[in-house]
Amino acid sequence: MLNNLVINKEFLTKKSGKKGNLKKRIIIGSSFGLDQLLFFKDQIKCGIMTEIPHFFITLTGEIYQLVDLKDKTNFTKNKMDIDSLSIMLENVGNLKFDAVENVYYDSFGTIYNELDKIVEIPWREYIFWGSYEGIQLDSLEKLCLYLCELNKIKPLVVDSNIKTKEIINNKTIICRSNISKFYLDPNPTFNLNKLKEISNGL
Repeated sequence: MLNNLVINKEFLTKKSGKKGNLKKRIIIGSSFGLDQLLFFKDQIKCGIMTEIPHFFITLTGEIYQLVDLKDKTNFTKNKMDIDSLSIMLENVGNLKFDAVENVYYDSFGTIYNELDKIVEIPWREYIFWGSYEGIQLDSLEKLCLYLCELNKIKPLVVDSNIKTKEIINNKTIICRSNISKFYLDPNPTFNLNKLKEISNGL
Protein backbone atom coordinates (compact mmCIF):
# COMPACT_ATOMS: atom_id res chain seq x y z
CA MET A 1 0.00 0.00 0.00
CA LEU A 2 1.27 3.49 -0.80
CA ASN A 3 1.75 5.50 2.36
CA ASN A 4 2.56 8.74 0.49
CA LEU A 5 -0.70 8.85 -1.47
CA VAL A 6 -2.84 11.80 -0.38
CA ILE A 7 -6.53 11.64 -1.28
CA ASN A 8 -8.79 14.61 -0.59
CA LYS A 9 -12.22 13.35 0.52
CA GLU A 10 -13.80 16.78 0.98
CA PHE A 11 -16.40 16.09 -1.70
CA LEU A 12 -16.86 12.36 -1.02
CA THR A 13 -20.53 11.52 -1.30
CA LYS A 14 -22.35 9.27 1.13
CA LYS A 15 -22.93 5.79 -0.19
CA SER A 16 -25.51 5.95 -2.94
CA GLY A 17 -26.88 2.47 -2.31
CA LYS A 18 -26.09 1.53 -5.93
CA LYS A 19 -23.64 -1.23 -5.21
CA GLY A 20 -21.33 -2.46 -7.91
CA ASN A 21 -19.69 -5.82 -8.35
CA LEU A 22 -16.12 -6.66 -7.37
CA LYS A 23 -13.98 -4.13 -9.24
CA LYS A 24 -11.85 -5.60 -11.98
CA ARG A 25 -10.81 -2.63 -14.13
CA ILE A 26 -9.99 1.10 -14.06
CA ILE A 27 -11.41 3.49 -16.65
CA ILE A 28 -9.62 6.80 -17.27
CA GLY A 29 -11.25 9.88 -18.75
CA SER A 30 -10.90 13.67 -18.81
CA SER A 31 -12.88 16.73 -17.80
CA PHE A 32 -13.33 20.05 -19.58
CA GLY A 33 -11.47 22.08 -16.97
CA LEU A 34 -11.41 22.40 -13.18
CA ASP A 35 -14.95 23.83 -13.14
CA GLN A 36 -16.24 20.31 -13.71
CA LEU A 37 -15.02 19.28 -10.25
CA LEU A 38 -17.09 22.10 -8.72
CA PHE A 39 -20.02 21.02 -10.90
CA PHE A 40 -19.72 17.49 -9.53
CA LYS A 41 -19.66 18.92 -6.02
CA ASP A 42 -23.01 20.64 -6.66
CA GLN A 43 -24.45 17.48 -8.23
CA ILE A 44 -23.46 15.44 -5.19
CA LYS A 45 -25.17 17.94 -2.88
CA CYS A 46 -28.36 17.54 -4.93
CA GLY A 47 -28.10 13.75 -4.98
CA ILE A 48 -27.45 13.64 -8.73
CA MET A 49 -24.78 11.10 -9.71
CA THR A 50 -24.72 11.32 -13.53
CA GLU A 51 -21.26 10.52 -14.96
CA ILE A 52 -19.48 11.37 -11.71
CA PRO A 53 -16.16 9.48 -11.46
CA HIS A 54 -14.80 7.81 -8.35
CA PHE A 55 -11.74 10.09 -8.51
CA PHE A 56 -10.76 13.45 -10.02
CA ILE A 57 -7.12 14.51 -10.49
CA THR A 58 -6.30 18.19 -11.04
CA LEU A 59 -3.53 19.54 -13.28
CA THR A 60 -1.51 20.19 -10.13
CA GLY A 61 -1.76 16.52 -9.12
CA GLU A 62 -4.34 16.80 -6.33
CA ILE A 63 -6.52 13.69 -6.02
CA TYR A 64 -10.17 14.05 -5.00
CA GLN A 65 -12.37 11.06 -4.19
CA LEU A 66 -16.01 11.72 -5.08
CA VAL A 67 -17.68 8.30 -4.83
CA ASP A 68 -17.25 5.39 -2.40
CA LEU A 69 -15.22 2.58 -3.96
CA LYS A 70 -17.99 0.04 -3.40
CA ASP A 71 -20.53 2.15 -5.24
CA LYS A 72 -21.40 2.03 -8.93
CA THR A 73 -21.04 5.15 -11.06
CA ASN A 74 -22.47 5.96 -14.48
CA PHE A 75 -19.15 7.15 -15.85
CA THR A 76 -19.39 5.50 -19.28
CA LYS A 77 -23.13 4.80 -19.42
CA ASN A 78 -22.09 1.24 -20.18
CA LYS A 79 -22.80 -2.03 -18.37
CA MET A 80 -19.12 -2.30 -17.46
CA ASP A 81 -19.56 0.58 -14.99
CA ILE A 82 -20.85 -1.93 -12.43
CA ASP A 83 -17.42 -3.55 -11.97
CA SER A 84 -15.16 -0.60 -12.81
CA LEU A 85 -13.44 2.22 -10.96
CA SER A 86 -13.30 5.55 -12.76
CA ILE A 87 -10.72 8.34 -12.75
CA MET A 88 -11.16 11.74 -14.41
CA LEU A 89 -8.21 13.98 -15.25
CA GLU A 90 -8.55 17.74 -15.40
CA ASN A 91 -7.93 18.84 -18.99
CA VAL A 92 -9.15 21.51 -21.39
CA GLY A 93 -9.97 18.92 -24.06
CA ASN A 94 -10.12 19.74 -27.76
CA LEU A 95 -9.46 23.29 -28.93
CA LYS A 96 -10.64 25.17 -32.01
CA PHE A 97 -8.33 27.56 -33.84
CA ASP A 98 -9.80 30.75 -35.27
CA ALA A 99 -7.49 31.72 -38.14
CA VAL A 100 -9.11 35.14 -38.51
CA GLU A 101 -8.58 36.17 -34.89
CA ASN A 102 -5.47 33.96 -34.51
CA VAL A 103 -6.72 32.53 -31.20
CA TYR A 104 -7.71 29.16 -29.76
CA TYR A 105 -11.09 28.52 -28.14
CA ASP A 106 -11.98 25.78 -25.68
CA SER A 107 -15.23 23.79 -25.69
CA PHE A 108 -17.02 26.59 -23.81
CA GLY A 109 -16.01 29.30 -26.29
CA THR A 110 -13.40 30.81 -23.98
CA ILE A 111 -10.07 31.96 -25.41
CA TYR A 112 -7.29 29.58 -24.39
CA ASN A 113 -4.00 31.45 -23.93
CA GLU A 114 -1.63 28.72 -22.70
CA LEU A 115 -0.09 28.23 -26.13
CA ASP A 116 2.83 26.17 -24.82
CA LYS A 117 0.35 23.49 -23.68
CA ILE A 118 -1.37 23.06 -27.05
CA VAL A 119 -0.54 19.92 -29.03
CA GLU A 120 -1.45 19.34 -32.68
CA ILE A 121 -2.64 15.75 -33.26
CA PRO A 122 -5.44 15.02 -35.78
CA TRP A 123 -7.87 12.60 -34.10
CA ARG A 124 -11.64 12.05 -34.28
CA GLU A 125 -12.40 15.17 -36.32
CA TYR A 126 -10.30 17.46 -34.10
CA ILE A 127 -6.73 18.71 -34.40
CA PHE A 128 -5.69 20.75 -31.35
CA TRP A 129 -5.65 19.52 -27.75
CA GLY A 130 -4.63 20.68 -24.31
CA SER A 131 -1.84 18.61 -22.76
CA TYR A 132 -1.67 16.90 -19.38
CA GLU A 133 0.82 17.84 -16.66
CA GLY A 134 3.66 15.60 -15.50
CA ILE A 135 2.76 15.96 -11.83
CA GLN A 136 -0.82 15.03 -12.73
CA LEU A 137 0.29 11.84 -14.47
CA ASP A 138 2.52 10.99 -11.51
CA SER A 139 -0.55 11.16 -9.25
CA LEU A 140 -2.47 9.01 -11.71
CA GLU A 141 0.23 6.34 -11.62
CA LYS A 142 0.22 6.29 -7.83
CA LEU A 143 -3.56 6.13 -7.67
CA CYS A 144 -3.79 3.31 -10.22
CA LEU A 145 -1.10 1.39 -8.35
CA TYR A 146 -3.00 1.86 -5.09
CA LEU A 147 -6.33 0.79 -6.59
CA CYS A 148 -4.81 -2.25 -8.32
CA GLU A 149 -3.22 -3.42 -5.11
CA LEU A 150 -6.36 -2.75 -3.09
CA ASN A 151 -8.65 -4.62 -5.50
CA LYS A 152 -6.15 -7.30 -6.56
CA ILE A 153 -6.22 -6.09 -10.18
CA LYS A 154 -3.33 -7.08 -12.44
CA PRO A 155 -2.35 -3.82 -14.20
CA LEU A 156 -2.71 -4.42 -17.93
CA VAL A 157 -2.67 -0.98 -19.58
CA VAL A 158 -4.16 -0.44 -23.03
CA ASP A 159 -1.87 0.23 -25.98
CA SER A 160 -4.02 2.90 -27.63
CA ASN A 161 -7.07 5.12 -27.16
CA ILE A 162 -9.07 3.67 -30.08
CA LYS A 163 -12.32 1.73 -29.73
CA THR A 164 -11.96 -2.06 -30.01
CA LYS A 165 -13.76 -4.89 -28.29
CA GLU A 166 -10.46 -6.77 -27.82
CA ILE A 167 -9.01 -3.95 -25.71
CA ILE A 168 -12.03 -3.85 -23.43
CA ASN A 169 -11.99 -7.62 -22.92
CA ASN A 170 -8.25 -8.08 -22.37
CA LYS A 171 -7.05 -5.00 -20.49
CA THR A 172 -7.69 -3.83 -16.92
CA ILE A 173 -6.69 -0.15 -17.23
CA ILE A 174 -8.47 1.41 -20.18
CA CYS A 175 -9.50 4.77 -21.63
CA ARG A 176 -13.08 5.95 -21.86
CA SER A 177 -12.44 6.43 -25.60
CA ASN A 178 -11.85 2.65 -25.87
CA ILE A 179 -15.51 2.12 -25.09
CA SER A 180 -17.17 4.44 -27.57
CA LYS A 181 -16.19 6.77 -30.44
CA PHE A 182 -18.45 9.31 -28.75
CA TYR A 183 -15.79 9.86 -26.08
CA LEU A 184 -12.68 11.93 -26.78
CA ASP A 185 -10.96 11.26 -23.49
CA PRO A 186 -8.34 11.01 -22.46
CA ASN A 187 -7.21 12.98 -25.49
CA PRO A 188 -4.36 11.79 -27.79
CA THR A 189 -1.70 13.74 -25.83
CA PHE A 190 -2.17 11.29 -22.94
CA ASN A 191 0.99 9.22 -22.38
CA LEU A 192 -0.07 5.58 -22.16
CA ASN A 193 3.54 4.37 -22.17
CA LYS A 194 4.27 6.30 -18.99
CA LEU A 195 1.21 4.77 -17.34
CA LYS A 196 2.46 1.29 -18.18
CA GLU A 197 5.30 1.84 -15.71
CA ILE A 198 2.90 0.99 -12.88
CA SER A 199 3.30 -2.69 -13.75
CA ASN A 200 6.79 -2.38 -12.27
CA GLY A 201 5.34 -1.23 -8.97
CA LEU A 202 3.37 -4.34 -8.14
